[in-house]
Amino acid sequence: MPIALAIHQRTDLTSQPRDSVLIVPTRRRVRHLTRELLGQSTGATSEFRIFTLDQLAASILQTAFANVRIVEEPVLTLLFDQAITSSEHSLAYFKQPDKQLHIPKGTFERIIAVVRKLKEVGVYPDALAEEIPLDAQEEQSKLRDVVTIYSEYEKVLATLNGVDAEGIFKTLHLDCPQKSFADAFRNLFPGAQEIAIVGFDEFTEPELGFIQKL
Repeated sequence: MPIALAIHQRTDLTSQPRDSVLIVPTRRRVRHLTRELLGQSTGATSEFRIFTLDQLAASILQTAFANVRIVEEPVLTLLFDQAITSSEHSLAYFKQPDKQLHIPKGTFERIIAVVRKLKEVGVYPDALAEEIPLDAQEEQSKLRDVVTIYSEYEKVLATLNGVDAEGIFKTLHLDCPQKSFADAFRNLFPGAQEIAIVGFDEFTEPELGFIQKL
């Protein structure tokens, strides 16, 4: 049965609709379900709040941590540039000895992509550093530089009290007390009686940590 139809039937059959939070994998799915529900609803659609997992997490983060700033894409690139510049004297693979640091644009973009992917799946600098001795000899220098840049980037973020998109789940899972998390959720959804997570094939470890707190 289609998700939207199931929700529509539930609102029709309940005399006092439950305030529900529905979590789906993509923003496209959010838009599709919203349009479907609006077209089928007799007035109870507003009781359903539809989010992606990252949208819900960002809302809870900003409610639980009023002073935290979510760093957007253009600023993130500048922070990586700052992190690499600050790491210059510790780099061995990406900087030639006795030469000024110059990282080509393509390499710079790949470094950002690698660090963001590592963070997204829950691999952080300390754990990554433990992998260096296990890597092939010719790859150790590269991995050591990635760890250095990653660590420095995290420091730069911290000085700004910033959280990037990949760090939202980690912050809520590891740095947000359960009471603060629950209070933030209730502040956003005071009447919520149900949370439905639908359509996902898998979750990253940071996402699972976040879900466990819901």
